[in-house]
Amino acid sequence: MVCSLLLAGCHHTQPQRPTQRNGQHTVAVDSSTIKLLELNRQMADAADHALVQMLDSPDGYNQLPCGAWVRYERLSDEGDTLTPKPEETWTVIMQTRTLSGDLLTDEQKTVAIHKRELPEAVEEAIETMHNRDKAYILAPWYAAYGVSGTQTIEPYTNVQINLQLLR
Repeated sequence: MVCSLLLAGCHHTQPQRPTQRNGQHTVAVDSSTIKLLELNRQMADAADHALVQMLDSPDGYNQLPCGAWVRYERLSDEGDTLTPKPEETWTVIMQTRTLSGDLLTDEQKTVAIHKRELPEAVEEAIETMHNRDKAYILAPWYAAYGVSGTQTIEPYTNVQINLQLLR
């Protein structure tokens, strides 16, 4: 007598985690990611609130798309309407301070416009500036030096940036 035993297995697939497309990559979204995104949003809201409190009066200041506030001082001549074009080389004189006024950096450097050599708030402010104009920027951490900071600027630091653009 021959006995055959047939074992049938049931392959149960694990449910997939929700995903979110991030450019060309797919990122798994789990509860810790959701918590981190919520914390990030709360920190950004707190930064925005701190900047609004800094403005004695928003008169003269305009909000940039990145969330920073800017006030311009036009020093260019009437006929000088030259504005920076992407990839052109310009000189920027830039002082970065804490919101309480402590000096963090004081630098003059030559940069290529829109090559991500400057904080996002500065890049956006430069778009409408002319030669010799100045800009006074109140930038939240996420539009300035971000979560990484620099050697002299701590991560998550809201800053004041005084900027002058020279051809």
